[in-house]
Amino acid sequence: MVSQLFTVPRVSFILTVCILFSLALNLIYNNPDEKFRRNLRKYGRRDIQNFIVRSIQVRENYGRCVFPYTLTDAQGVYQPDRKTTCKRRSCRSKSGWVLCSENKCYIRKLLTESKGKIDCVFTDIIRTSDRKVGYGIPHRNFQQYLLNSSDFVKVQCNASNGDRWAGDVIGTRPILVPKSADDKPKNDKFNVFILSLDSLTKTDFLQKLPKTYWFLKQQLGAVEFRGFNTIGNIRSQNLIGMLTGQTELELPETRKASPRSSHLDVYPMIWKTFRNDGYITAFNEDSIREGVLNSQHKDFLEQPTDHYLQTYLTEKKQYFSNSTECCFSNYQRHQILFDYTSKILSGERNKSKFILNVHDVTSSDNLFVLDHDIFNFLFDLQEKEALSRTIFILVSNTDQPLNQNNVPLEEKLNQRILFASVVLPLQFQKQFPQEYSNFQNNTNSLITSFDIHATLEHVLQLQNNQSEGLRSCRTRSISLFKQIPHYRSCAHAHIEPHLCSCLGETPININRVILMGAENIVDTVNTFLEPYWKFCRSVTLSGVIDAVKLAPQKALLQYKKLDDVIGYIPNLSGSTIVRNEWYQIQVAINASTEAQSIIEGIVRHDLWKDIFETKIKDIVLKEGGIGPHCLAKVGKPMLKKLCICKEIN
Repeated sequence: MVSQLFTVPRVSFILTVCILFSLALNLIYNNPDEKFRRNLRKYGRRDIQNFIVRSIQVRENYGRCVFPYTLTDAQGVYQPDRKTTCKRRSCRSKSGWVLCSENKCYIRKLLTESKGKIDCVFTDIIRTSDRKVGYGIPHRNFQQYLLNSSDFVKVQCNASNGDRWAGDVIGTRPILVPKSADDKPKNDKFNVFILSLDSLTKTDFLQKLPKTYWFLKQQLGAVEFRGFNTIGNIRSQNLIGMLTGQTELELPETRKASPRSSHLDVYPMIWKTFRNDGYITAFNEDSIREGVLNSQHKDFLEQPTDHYLQTYLTEKKQYFSNSTECCFSNYQRHQILFDYTSKILSGERNKSKFILNVHDVTSSDNLFVLDHDIFNFLFDLQEKEALSRTIFILVSNTDQPLNQNNVPLEEKLNQRILFASVVLPLQFQKQFPQEYSNFQNNTNSLITSFDIHATLEHVLQLQNNQSEGLRSCRTRSISLFKQIPHYRSCAHAHIEPHLCSCLGETPININRVILMGAENIVDTVNTFLEPYWKFCRSVTLSGVIDAVKLAPQKALLQYKKLDDVIGYIPNLSGSTIVRNEWYQIQVAINASTEAQSIIEGIVRHDLWKDIFETKIKDIVLKEGGIGPHCLAKVGKPMLKKLCICKEIN
């Protein structure tokens, strides 16, 4: 009887059922949505929020912020966490038959001479949702088509010689601003244009986008902020902080995996404030996959801004189901983003605009090509004078790697420092001189996305003659047009310890390392003076005044990975490879001469090679010191503080 029950076929069937059942349980248990729900049940949103607040308020997180100089000057190596979504291919093909200028779309004049009479049918692409589009009524036209319902149109043309063409064109339909703002003088406010480059750290930006960086600094006069620190483990947390001034946990639940969650429409996005103040608004991402916001959050029910590139990309997804194509309508996706932005910013000059663009650099086929295209894009905007009344903000954004156990300290620090630069119109600088002075003095301060949000609010308040109000150091959101205290810490800025890139200060006795570091400071100064040897003498070390060791927080060194799929609970059981140590050393030079100086430098000590590198932080002429008479006409303040003139007969 037993042998009949356990025959080979039956045993095989039972084993198969058991294996399938265990696989099903494993899939259910490891499903991201189910993991999210388990994390919520285990911690709860309020518990996670309280955990973050407690971790931020630890004593170590209140230390004054000092940045390791290598994050500013070193050239990083671009290693994206994800594979590029674009195949290497050319996007070039024949030019389209139809062009759009603002809301007017017309047939190219030269074509009618070579092809004869051309008959075109225009069909608007209408947004239904973030994942679905509809189409308007087809319109047949021989001359031009006016955009009223959409910025995006499908076109099919037939020429009398038998040639045919089909494609898409993009323009900008006219936008009616709120009536309450229509009564205000036209074009009396500055445009605001934000370009966010995703999957890019600061050192990545410096190495892979050198032409863009040069144009920002040399041609546009951009002010770079050295201490732009991430506030989140994933990109959406930084973007949400900039758009709302709040953390994701402080806002209504919008995660797809969370039961009874709301859509992103409930967020108090900053573009709503600009819209109410009479601005035309635009939010454009060029990702054919999930965007930064809707990858984990529910889509927008209503179109969030006046101009919205997602509608066009949604229509294109049906043709590129594998989501790996670079090219739409003969252009790379980032080029479509730039062209669309140029049309928005250059059109309707009598109305102010707020534009937020997000480009994921992993979708670019070649970052050097992207660098060239951004350079041309900014050059084109400058030539059109579209930036003359525009506050232009360029920032980078990135996720923290999935696993940071046993990685070099520099790599961890690099992942937490992002690029940030701001271009202010000359008229803004003249109109608000005190705010501009504060702005320039904040370039070495610790800032976050919360501060950019406060700055955007302050722009509106300044233009509306409203007081921004005083904000203390303990306020996590401080406008860049207000003076940010030099002693601001990661705790003040609401940065968790494992995300804080600041180095804390620990007093240290003078030892061999400090003396060698002091000598390296002097060597660095003499190397700087070398081109001016005909006029300036070499400096000599008189002594070490003070020295402190700079070290990151323990939480950063111990950070391994995230313990939850929500993106907030850090696992601090890891370790870090420490190859370099930093010291801040004050030295006295030229004590026996009239040009006595105190130099403060940040010295990096490579523990593996036992070599030193220095960045001069500050130079102070002691009382009684004088500047060099031989370089009176040289406009280099640092050189004038260091040079001791030779006696020339």
